[in-house]
Amino acid sequence: MLTAVLLAVPGLATAQTVIEPPETKYSIEEDVAIGEEAAEQVRQQLPAFENDAVEYYVTRLGERLVEAIPSEFMHPEFAYTFEVVDEDGINAFALPGGPMFLHRGMLEAALTEGGIAGVMAHEISHVALRHGTAQATRGEKFQWGALAGTIAGAVIGGTAGRAVMEGTSFGLGAFFLKYGREFEKQADLLGARVMASAGYDPRELATMFELIEQQNRSGAPEWLSSHPNPGNRSEYIAVEAELLTIDDPVTDTREFERIQASLNGEAVPITAEGAVSGTRPERPDTDTQYYEVAGVYAVDVPKNWIELPGAEAITFSPEDGHIRTRNQSSFSHGVQIGMAERAGGNLAQVHAAFSESLTAGNPQMQATGGAAQQYLAGRRAYLTIFTNFSEATGWQETVMISTTILPDGRLLYLIAVSPEDEYADYAQTFGELTRSVRLLPK
Repeated sequence: MLTAVLLAVPGLATAQTVIEPPETKYSIEEDVAIGEEAAEQVRQQLPAFENDAVEYYVTRLGERLVEAIPSEFMHPEFAYTFEVVDEDGINAFALPGGPMFLHRGMLEAALTEGGIAGVMAHEISHVALRHGTAQATRGEKFQWGALAGTIAGAVIGGTAGRAVMEGTSFGLGAFFLKYGREFEKQADLLGARVMASAGYDPRELATMFELIEQQNRSGAPEWLSSHPNPGNRSEYIAVEAELLTIDDPVTDTREFERIQASLNGEAVPITAEGAVSGTRPERPDTDTQYYEVAGVYAVDVPKNWIELPGAEAITFSPEDGHIRTRNQSSFSHGVQIGMAERAGGNLAQVHAAFSESLTAGNPQMQATGGAAQQYLAGRRAYLTIFTNFSEATGWQETVMISTTILPDGRLLYLIAVSPEDEYADYAQTFGELTRSVRLLPK
């Protein structure tokens, strides 16, 4: 059941502040084209932060916020994307049409997930309200080729922003494109609504701004250079928050804690369940190595995977693809192969019983379809694909389960696992490994 938190207080007017998007002479399609061109210029100036787990986390958070944009400000043509750049400064910016860039320093500075969500909701609001091209409309007449770089340079700010703008015909004189106080207040107010609808307390947006203001006294965060304080920012955000209802409040922020620890160079934290989160290993090697197991079968495994023997099964996994916990070891990437005694029944019944034994201990594990026939170790087998949420890593994952019955009556099973967003990189490896399993001669 969904829960909600009502922030309104008795006796306070319940009408939310009216937000009127400013006029722009540009079409929706031009917003998208300008944003795409500007994003390419940004990527040439700012180094990408190579961390798949952080990128995946930010993307999931961004998608949740985009879904919460009020319908009157939703533009289906916009393609919101979320990228992290390897910069220390406290900064984030979004471009017309949806591309958003967050500095690593912004993620490191945030005290809560709601703080990150607040900054992202604010930037999403600039896009939804089309502030970039509205600001350009109010300025001088631009040549199309220079407009993307001018907007990108203005919202980036700092040295990198100047580098982008110097590549246009306007140079440093284009700093007028930094958002004015009117647009900032609109983005604050709409951002508060987006946050509440996505399950976050809008007051965390005000708290994040206060943190940025505090750090500005000593380090002048870049974010403030392009997002000036309209005045009384915390106060009016708090007032607006009292008029909003938080739908389905977000209470589980363990993934934020894991990401923060990783960004700050700390050891991977122990969760309440005692699990240590995994990391994203390198992709499977196309070269393989040969293994013989228990004198029963042989298998070809990617060369960059290691063998992790167990009491009842053997796991082949990348070096960083297994997860250590206080009580056991599991794996986030790789394949486990084992044999078990079966209670009886035909292959379909045995496969169903084995799959049910796994889902019983993993309540979020759901089959994506029915069992399909295939071959394992040269024998008829069944395959079922599942989705599952891993409490150990905080990732949605894909799980493949294959089973067959050996000549001696035992069950041979193969379980393949990868994060859902990496499945495309592992599906071929899983298929080739499954086909390589063969029984050894007696």
